[in-house]
Order: sequence, then C-alpha cells, then structure tokens
Amino acid sequence: MPSKPVWLDFSLPVHNGMPVYPGDPPVRIEHFLEHGRDSLQASVLSMSCHAGTHLDVPRHYLPQGPSVDMLDPGRFTGPAYIAAAVYNGRGEINLDALDLSGLVPGDSLLLATGWDQNRGQAAYYQNIPCFAPGAGACLVQLQIGFFGLDLPTVGEAGSEPAAMHQTLLSRDIVIIESLSGLVPLVGKRVQLFAFPLLLPGSDGSPVRACGYLLGSNCILVPDGL
Repeated sequence: MPSKPVWLDFSLPVHNGMPVYPGDPPVRIEHFLEHGRDSLQASVLSMSCHAGTHLDVPRHYLPQGPSVDMLDPGRFTGPAYIAAAVYNGRGEINLDALDLSGLVPGDSLLLATGWDQNRGQAAYYQNIPCFAPGAGACLVQLQIGFFGLDLPTVGEAGSEPAAMHQTLLSRDIVIIESLSGLVPLVGKRVQLFAFPLLLPGSDGSPVRACGYLLGSNCILVPDGL
C-alpha cells in the first residue's frame, strides 16, 4: 500500500481577542451569519498581517523592497534544518554556537527556543529573547532562503529593533515568526510550507506553516488512513 508522510503543523491558532504585539490592532473574528438564525455560517476576520504565525518580506522594512505578491511562491517552501537556540552569558541567543552539523547545502534554518510555551498569554510579547550582536550577518553567511523561529520577532541586543530585520530582508531572506512545536524536532530536517495570502503591496502575511520530516526521519503512514 502506498505511504504518505505525516504532516506537522507549526502554526499558532488564530482566535478572537488573541494577544498581539503591543500597539498592533486586535484580532477580531465575528460571525455575520449564524446557524440557527441564518441558513449558514459566514465570518469576517480583521487582523494585522503580522499577528500569529506570519512571515515578513523585504517591503516590511525596505520602502523599495519586494512585497508579498512580487516574490515567487517557491520562496515560501523548502527544506530546513531545525537547530536549538544557544545562549551566551548575557542571556542572548548566540548563533555562532549553534549545532548546524545536520544542515545540508540548500537548507534554510528554523530556530527552536521554546518560547512558544507562552503562546496565548500576554507574556508571549514580554521580555522576548534577543540575539547577540552580529546575528543577522551570521544568518546571511549561511546563504539561507528563509529564517523561521518560535519567537514573535527578531532583534539584536544593543541595536535598533529594525536593524536585524533590515539585515535579513535586504539580503532577500524571508523571516517566518511565531512558529510553534519546533523543540521536539531539534536536529531534524523538514520540508516547510508557509504560503502567504496573495496581498498586492503587502509587507507580510499570516501563514499556515506546515511540513513533514525529511530523510531517514520521515514518518510514513499508509495512504488512505
């Protein structure tokens, strides 16, 4: 019997009133048609393009950078290696100390910090771990197509909040933020899919980030189950 890979979901659930980055508009989901009153259910969704699991493209911080609709869809999928965050004595994430022994040429990088254990709480956006200086340049040297992590944003210690975004986005590295469930998969490779909505001119988009394990780690189930 043919087999298929087991799919993994790396996304945060989107729900009405969920915590958002301070200053961002609230997430609102309302039924304007409802069962019992109407003959069907239909909903309206209002949210920032950077709420929940989402991606940032160059337009986010670069006025002339490509927007979501200008990037090839292939930019939002590919093989990726999952590495565990390593911290220095100042509590900063030190990318120079990552174990990248399983990284294959052509892989992108997903960073597991475990911060997603705070999802759904106000603490998710408080005291977010930052990166050691030079982290952006370190990622550029890896020649990755995208950088994903389970933090809601990226930033280097001692720098302006925009600096690390600008370093990555100016080198055409897509940033995928607020992933979930990476820690149990540290040291493994996945095929990641994080397609945005087709939003002309947009700086980012919510995504349903999913994937499956690659290589000898791949878990298969019989087709039809």
